[in-house]
Amino acid sequence: MEAVGIRLLGRTVIECCVDDYAVAVADALADIHATLPDNGTEPLVADLFCGSGNFSHHLGTRLGIPVHATELDVDVHDATRHNLSRITTTTRLHLGGYADLLGKHPARGPRDTYFVEPPWGPAFTPAGLDLTRTSPPVPVGLLLLGQAGPVSGDPAGYPSY
Repeated sequence: MEAVGIRLLGRTVIECCVDDYAVAVADALADIHATLPDNGTEPLVADLFCGSGNFSHHLGTRLGIPVHATELDVDVHDATRHNLSRITTTTRLHLGGYADLLGKHPARGPRDTYFVEPPWGPAFTPAGLDLTRTSPPVPVGLLLLGQAGPVSGDPAGYPSY
């Protein structure tokens, strides 16, 4: 990886979605998309917590469409942008929080897909993964996705990660 200039950060190495999992999810999403009616527009796929970009990359590659991804942490964003520039990818990386991306890309049809996988950080507990301890908590992210219309900021007061 060093020979081609790939940069790794501790957080993204630990939290990165491994290739086999990302490919399996991308294949499953492609199967789902194949069963849904085509409304004449390209499906929107958004990764609300991009991190390393590996998940977004595999989704876009498998589906053959752009994946809009956002990352709030400037260091992670810069490393991810650098790494994605070294490969052929459909990921469109934005610097900002998930609420910003939701506001720019509201759902338009049944094939639109949003991925909610916030930084795990303190969610790793001795008892396992506690999705209420991510930032924002996964249940809050799902509630925001369920709101009608574009999201402006995070009404729950969590950092817009």
